[in-house]
Amino acid sequence: MAEPRVKIVGLLILIFLLGAITGSLGYRLLEEKGALASSTRNTPGTSHRGEVVEKFTRELNLTSEQTQRLNAIFAENEQKFSELHKSFKPQADAIRQEGRNRIRAMLTDEQKIKFEDILRKMDEERRQRGEARRR
Repeated sequence: MAEPRVKIVGLLILIFLLGAITGSLGYRLLEEKGALASSTRNTPGTSHRGEVVEKFTRELNLTSEQTQRLNAIFAENEQKFSELHKSFKPQADAIRQEGRNRIRAMLTDEQKIKFEDILRKMDEERRQRGEARRR
């Protein structure tokens, strides 16, 4: 009775990993093609904000005072999103770590070695993407 459950759990974990890998590769491909150019700008949000403010100013015929207020609203929202991300990150890291621990528990010693190597590479790629976004 337990064997089908083990197979189902293993299959679900495999599907999850394949989805994560596919998403990561897709994201990287889009980023390289320039489709995610706003995520690699110098300061998160500011270049994009400038484009949006310019568009709003032009298309809505905003006064200079309205443009200044619009910039202030965007700056305030960026700060709020930054704070939200900081509070969210530890929870996301905890969920990621829990999932990794569950995967480790089902692997053989040989598989664990390979798994740790894969994780090191994935973590390095995630770190580099984060640095690129902050630049």
